[in-house]
Amino acid sequence: MRRVLLILLSLLLVASCRTLPFGPTETAIAPDLATDGRSEERSMVLSGRALFAERAGQATMDEVAAAATVSLINTGTNQTEASTVTRPNGRFDLSLPRGFRPESTATYYLEASKGLGGNKPGNDVARIRTIARYAEGWISLSNTVPNEGIVISPTSTAIAVGAALRAGTAKPVAFADLLGTLSEATYTPVTNLSGADVTAILAIVNACLAANRDPIDAVGLDTATDTWKKVNQGDIVLAATSLAPTSGNIGSTVTVTGKGFSQTPSNNVVRFNGEPSAASARTETTLTVTVPAGATSGQTSVQVGNLIALGPNFTVPLNLASYAPTSGDPGTSVTITGSGFDPEVLANNAVTFNGTTATVTAVTASTLTATVPNGAISGNLVVKVAGLSKTAGTFTVPVKITGLSASAGKPGDTVTITGSGFGTAVQNTIKFNGTTVSALSTSPTSLSVKLPSSLPTGAGPVTVTTAGQTGSSAGDFTVFNGLPANATIQSIAGASLPEAGRLATNWSLDTLAGGLARDSLGNLYVASSNHNAVYKVTPGGVISVLAGTRVGGLSGDGGQAASAQVSGPQGLAVDAADNLYIADFQNRRIRMVALSTGNISTVAGPTGLGNVTNVAVGPGGILYVTDGTHTVKKIEGGIITVVAGTGTSGNGGENVPAASTALSSPTGVAVDAAGNLYIAEYMGHRVRKVDAATGNMVTIAGNGTGGNADGTIANSRLWNPRDVSVNGSGDVYIADSFNNRIRKVSGGTVSTVAGSGASLGDGGSATSAKLQSPNVILATGASDFYLIDSSQYRVRRVTSGTISTVASNGSSNFSGDGGSALSAQFDTSSGIAVDASGDVYFTDTGNHRIRKVSGGLITTVVGNGTSGSGTGAPLGATLSQPSGIAVDAAGTLYIADTNNHRVLKLSGGTLSVVAGTGSSGTGADTLALNTPRAVAVDSAGTVYIADTYNHRIVQVSGGTLTRIAGTGSSTGAGANGPALTSALYAPSGVAVDGLGNVYITEYDGQRLRKLSGGTLSTLVGSGLSWPYGLTVDNNGFIYVVEGDRVRKVDQTNTVTTVAGSGSGGFSGDGGLATSAKLYGPRDVAINAAGTVLYIMDTSNKRIRKVQ
Repeated sequence: MRRVLLILLSLLLVASCRTLPFGPTETAIAPDLATDGRSEERSMVLSGRALFAERAGQATMDEVAAAATVSLINTGTNQTEASTVTRPNGRFDLSLPRGFRPESTATYYLEASKGLGGNKPGNDVARIRTIARYAEGWISLSNTVPNEGIVISPTSTAIAVGAALRAGTAKPVAFADLLGTLSEATYTPVTNLSGADVTAILAIVNACLAANRDPIDAVGLDTATDTWKKVNQGDIVLAATSLAPTSGNIGSTVTVTGKGFSQTPSNNVVRFNGEPSAASARTETTLTVTVPAGATSGQTSVQVGNLIALGPNFTVPLNLASYAPTSGDPGTSVTITGSGFDPEVLANNAVTFNGTTATVTAVTASTLTATVPNGAISGNLVVKVAGLSKTAGTFTVPVKITGLSASAGKPGDTVTITGSGFGTAVQNTIKFNGTTVSALSTSPTSLSVKLPSSLPTGAGPVTVTTAGQTGSSAGDFTVFNGLPANATIQSIAGASLPEAGRLATNWSLDTLAGGLARDSLGNLYVASSNHNAVYKVTPGGVISVLAGTRVGGLSGDGGQAASAQVSGPQGLAVDAADNLYIADFQNRRIRMVALSTGNISTVAGPTGLGNVTNVAVGPGGILYVTDGTHTVKKIEGGIITVVAGTGTSGNGGENVPAASTALSSPTGVAVDAAGNLYIAEYMGHRVRKVDAATGNMVTIAGNGTGGNADGTIANSRLWNPRDVSVNGSGDVYIADSFNNRIRKVSGGTVSTVAGSGASLGDGGSATSAKLQSPNVILATGASDFYLIDSSQYRVRRVTSGTISTVASNGSSNFSGDGGSALSAQFDTSSGIAVDASGDVYFTDTGNHRIRKVSGGLITTVVGNGTSGSGTGAPLGATLSQPSGIAVDAAGTLYIADTNNHRVLKLSGGTLSVVAGTGSSGTGADTLALNTPRAVAVDSAGTVYIADTYNHRIVQVSGGTLTRIAGTGSSTGAGANGPALTSALYAPSGVAVDGLGNVYITEYDGQRLRKLSGGTLSTLVGSGLSWPYGLTVDNNGFIYVVEGDRVRKVDQTNTVTTVAGSGSGGFSGDGGLATSAKLYGPRDVAINAAGTVLYIMDTSNKRIRKVQ
């Protein structure tokens, strides 16, 4: 049997019918084969249809096609892989042996043969064929989509024979171009095989079939005329019927038996798969030839003169002599020497490295060059040519780890290992510090793993072992129990709102600006501008929040006042219906709370109002307000008009129309039952009255010159009266703020009714009590009034001449020592640290204290609450706005006593100075500090100080202060380089890791810097908004507070958010830390294990924990 070698791709199964113009109807039947990804199973059954032409007087086409033998023949090995017999209409299902794996480099004939001469057994055989190759499915002349239709027909035979005869001639056919050229209706011509060529060959094929001849050895090619000839039927005789041997190496001798040979040996040329070899000897029926260099397994042909005819298949064994190099990374070029390679068609040569196919880049008769592919691992180097396969030897692919996505992580984290030489999931053994982990995903250059919960903590190398080769990471990977990706947040200290049942005298109010009012039930209302809240104090002395969330803003109208936002509320007033009016200063509005329902609404502003400082209610519910415009305005029926003042600061006249009389910063306003209006003229140092009947304005207290004097109106002197109130008897009370007194005007005489004393005076005579900047007054009876003693942080009441405190504890945002940390108050806290036991220390900056949270309780450990610069016994010492704090392994505290320009140490119950002279100094190397805001300490006890306004970092070691970064000036800040010549800009935070690297935040420069080995570099130079404090954990993660968030900077300087949504406020306790709201956080600390993060949520007056 003669077979043609073609270079095509393969086909798995075939379905559908084809109608062709060159012969009878050609139909393929779809295979009944499931594909599961394995080539062995995808190739198990080949289904299709064989079509023979009708032969007159013999049988119909269907009858002829029935009982034909269909065979799959490997042209490289000349081996028949499987055979079957067609059913009616030529349909066949060719079952391939289990275990059979088609070779991608092999060309296969799918051949149907039928006996001739009445189809009687023993007669000659007629063959028709198509060509198939395998590439994830069988592909043939009639299909390019795997498994979509195999047809064996006279037309496919004509194409196959024509292409084979042109092999090695001046007009070779690119066999790959023939794939799918046989469609339902037409043959699509390719270069060097035209439609006319196929028509001519098909005529010979059909004629042979009709004449009971095998068409495959009956077609010849005349190269002189480029025409197709019928051979061995008539005058033209040329045939090569057999070869001996049927296989041989390059240079071996082969005897070709046939007929029609030339008498001159060299005129007879035998081609071995297109590679020519002239005969060296001949007889009438034989030729002797040598297998030429470049010959490969496949179809032979014989040429005599200009005529070529096809011959049998010949197998050229694949011989491999050597290869170099014997090891290399993916991308390495490997050259293999030997014979049996196919230099004509690159795709007929294949190389695999332990089963992974390489790219063949060059082929000669004796060399083959391929590139080690990605995914290759150590193992056998195998060469395949035209279906033959041979192992060259073992090739070593080193396993290399070139990078890790992180140098530290915690169980549950995903880590990506990059490198080369990795195998499949089952081929790789991955270890972290000796412990095996499984891969989530694999590729030749990347492995993704999820750190298991069983992975022990510690540092060690990452290794990957594949096919006996092991690669190791350049550095160690540290496993730690860090913050989980879904970390939650919770407050552990600080209360922005009083808890239920809290006594008003145990709650600290920031009363530097505010307001007072009382309803018909005797409930007292206190506005705290700095708290952005209005408080309610019951007659029983219990405090709660009526309006505001402690976060300034504008929201909540139509809902509950306690859930609404106000911004800097000041004056208050209550009308006859128990509606509370609020001077919402920053929002330029008057807000009203219906006390019966608790709902809040806006009744005036912002149009027509400035920043409202006070409000009063007159007869008929008319509102009067002061709003910083040097006027008093009336709000009636929603209309705003000016009733006093011209809008320009000045000292107006007496008994003249109020609306045309200048006022100087009116801040207080009151109305009596008759509608007379009283105005505290703050910068005018007097109280004015607008007569309800005439509208004229007169002075009732103060002569317009700042001073301190009781007596007649003309002789009395006030100094910055801030507020005014009038009782039912018409007596007028004045908060004479700069004189620290409450004055009363009655019967034309001004007198002092509270203040002038040297001590607090609670429980004693009001006139003997000490007041400090009383700024609000509320008269409630003949001898009963309330006042805000602002600088003593108290709301006080005078009844029958006796003074007492009714709200606030006398401190600015300080309460709770000795009790639950969650009920405590603190003021503008800045720094935070955590010791080895998990106790938290923080700087209560505004209260000039260092406080400690341990076991849920809060205490003061340094400072007596008074600003000063004393040392000695910790609780008797005085600090001034301490900001930063650090704690070492022994529990020693280091404190940046900011406004004292020094750093202190608390050790063994003694407070001492570590650095600083107590006064500010400037310069690069001065021993004085200038507003140090942060401090850190390393394991050796070296102290690092952010000397903020000297724009430098200094260290203290062995009692010596040394500059280690910064120039003492902010000029040129941001440049990287030698630390002592690289400028910093207001460093606000400093931290040190276990390797001695120092990390610095520049608040004004908005950068994160690193000092290592004497060099200053920028880790994050954009994307941080006013960074303040920072900390670094044992794994090298840096945590920075900026804006209203806490950010994490990893070892690749990638910045992510670990807490805070970026929107200022308070929310989220108990939920995801990244969804929570923070408000102006100043510092952050983390425990040794890296599992708990502590945030000084400064403007929320809280410490919050993330874990």
